[in-house]
Amino acid sequence: MAITDAEVSKINAALGRSFSPNAPIKLPDLLRGRMHEIRRTIEAVETSSMHAVVFGDRGVGKTSIGLVTAAIAQDKSPNGRRALIASCSHDDDFFSIWKTVFEEVLIVQRSIGFASTPVLVQEDRLQLDPDQIQSPNSVRLLVESLPNPTMIIIDEFDRVADETARALMAETIKLFADRGTDTTIVLVGVADDVSELMEAHRSIGRNLAEIQVDPLSQHELSEIVTAGLGGAGMEWAEQVPHDIARLCHGYPSYAHLIGRSAGVAALNGHRDKVEVEDVQSAIDDMLKNSLQSLRNDYERAVASPQPVNLYREVLLACALADKDPRGRFAAADVRGPLRRITHTIDYDIPHFQSHLAKFIDSSRGPILRRSGEPRSYRYRFADPRMIPYVTLQGTNEGLITLRDAQTAHRGPRR
Repeated sequence: MAITDAEVSKINAALGRSFSPNAPIKLPDLLRGRMHEIRRTIEAVETSSMHAVVFGDRGVGKTSIGLVTAAIAQDKSPNGRRALIASCSHDDDFFSIWKTVFEEVLIVQRSIGFASTPVLVQEDRLQLDPDQIQSPNSVRLLVESLPNPTMIIIDEFDRVADETARALMAETIKLFADRGTDTTIVLVGVADDVSELMEAHRSIGRNLAEIQVDPLSQHELSEIVTAGLGGAGMEWAEQVPHDIARLCHGYPSYAHLIGRSAGVAALNGHRDKVEVEDVQSAIDDMLKNSLQSLRNDYERAVASPQPVNLYREVLLACALADKDPRGRFAAADVRGPLRRITHTIDYDIPHFQSHLAKFIDSSRGPILRRSGEPRSYRYRFADPRMIPYVTLQGTNEGLITLRDAQTAHRGPRR
């Protein structure tokens, strides 16, 4: 039964609140499938002399875990814990990171306040001498001057190129732990393991909770879709959540984006029930109107002055290739998918080896990264979020079916 324009408008607004494809999630009720990681982070916050590193692929929800943990762990009572949240940039050094952290003190003071006015705040202004934050010990003294226990989340730590800053951060964590400072530092960043974020982590291993964030399972991705549609007051055909989940390949932002777009597609037909055909409409809309940075990277990777070339097909075969738990694959893993895409049984590694070599060149991104030794090279996508994008683009270009796009394989969750 058709719904009214007023109902369409109401549900559409609710979809915008239920799904969050473009920004990290801050509220616990909206974050699905991450309670294990959140509990481990909170355990670190509540354990004396413990700190944490939250790491994993780009786009798996690390920032959302940090923000939700802060929302849960922060206690608004006068003497309760306060959360200070800062994000890093490529140009940051030790001083600028901590300057950003302490600027959050003023924001917290103006919002929920501290047990008493921090010495850093005078007449509603931050009084911070640059000489006060030049060493781990000077940072410790400033943090210990805060009236309340604190949780300090330093997001996008992987972007910090200054190796000295990384080493000093490790020293700061060790110092906080050794002195029993009533503060927990939580570093968040893109990495396969903690050593990529902090080479000196071994010296603080007993004081550091290593919290790895893997891609979500299909069940967890389905929950994002059903919770989002249900929260907006919509219904759905039984297979819709599962179809969307299989297209996301573990990345929650796609579940949010496709789920919301599928809901909007149904509303455009004045329906409050999402059907399977709405999923295809959602994919078409997403490829045309969203994910601009991924679209630019994709077009750069497959561009060629030659009208007949295999760049799109080889990149799609890479996305469909069987992968290990770290998202890596060998050239031999590309062969089968390429044959299926091109319907050509005699394609072998020599036919696309040069394409793989060009995909790791900066002129094409690089869209792939290569590791290992000759004859045993392993490849992986520089940005794993490109895997679902490439497969969905492949359906849009008629190279594969929607069902094919649901089969890109990453290997078992660790």
